[in-house]
Amino acid sequence: MSEITGVNLKRSVKIYGHLDGKTLERATQEIEILFAKDKEAPIDLLMASSGGMCEPVFVFINYFTYGVPAVFRTIAFEELASMAIPLFMIGETRCVCPGVKFFFHPMAKTFGKEASITLGDFDHVKRSLQDSSVKYNQIITERSGEKCSLRRIKKLISSENYVETDELIKLGLVHGIL
Repeated sequence: MSEITGVNLKRSVKIYGHLDGKTLERATQEIEILFAKDKEAPIDLLMASSGGMCEPVFVFINYFTYGVPAVFRTIAFEELASMAIPLFMIGETRCVCPGVKFFFHPMAKTFGKEASITLGDFDHVKRSLQDSSVKYNQIITERSGEKCSLRRIKKLISSENYVETDELIKLGLVHGIL
């Protein structure tokens, strides 16, 4: 376990709360400004989130993996859950504050208060959840350097699981404590 120090406040972007298109669009704009100033220096993503929507997170990850090759250091200041975890994994260096946990759970689809779906929509929702689960698992497995195997991540998301800092480090999800 390594100790990682300092946050570069001049090159940091905060991603707190629910992960939706609006939150990640704001973060993307801030990152693009920092990246334009210096394409080599890492950008600190300061995170605390209970997760959010799959699509905006996957778009964000793909944009900064294949489109804008920014280098990130991700720092979790509080618990991360759900879709915040693969977003956290975008960091070349990943660290947490002492005592931070990750919360894994099965993939779910939420609908608005007055949403209605047809019988035909169920197949689409099922395929969408399966596709999102595959992407989620792939990101975690690859970015952990295979330390968190596909089998292990599938087990973690098969039910509700909190994972403590020491285990996060063993699984390759976190490099150290801030």
